[in-house]
Amino acid sequence: MSARYDRWSVFADAVGGYAEEGVNERISTQLCTLSVAATGKLRFAMSDFSLGYQLGRWSLAGRWRPFSLGVYAGTRYMYFNVKLSARAGVVGAAQRAASASDSWAWADPLIGARWEVSVLDRLSLDFRGDIGGFGGELRSHLGARRRREVLAPLDALGDPALACGRLPGNLVQP
Repeated sequence: MSARYDRWSVFADAVGGYAEEGVNERISTQLCTLSVAATGKLRFAMSDFSLGYQLGRWSLAGRWRPFSLGVYAGTRYMYFNVKLSARAGVVGAAQRAASASDSWAWADPLIGARWEVSVLDRLSLDFRGDIGGFGGELRSHLGARRRREVLAPLDALGDPALACGRLPGNLVQP
């Protein structure tokens, strides 16, 4: 989305996404069958907000629109959210589960150049290139930690290793 007035312009761009991956496995052993499951989820969003200035316009032969070149400065905001969960235990007996989640966000300055050239009278090519996200040092000054949550393993049903009856060598896992 963008708006222009004379040589000045403002624009905002955004992109986001979601990904989820999971696995569920059964592992047969001499003593029992184990069940292991894990899921990971990722959400992200990136947004640019900038103010631009058109340095110049140059006429092109046979074209209605001129070639233009400009610069812009603004900020890039990034947000990430990650959730992990895992579960393991003996099939038909005690299970243990754990989960963790974290969110983080930061804003970095960006600077760039923008040019526009007419391909046809009603069609033009608009290009923006920028340098943004100036590294970890700047991120730590401008960053904002959102939320962190970790849930410890649940042990209300007992130890799944003991549900097998006994371990090799009569060892007991704490």
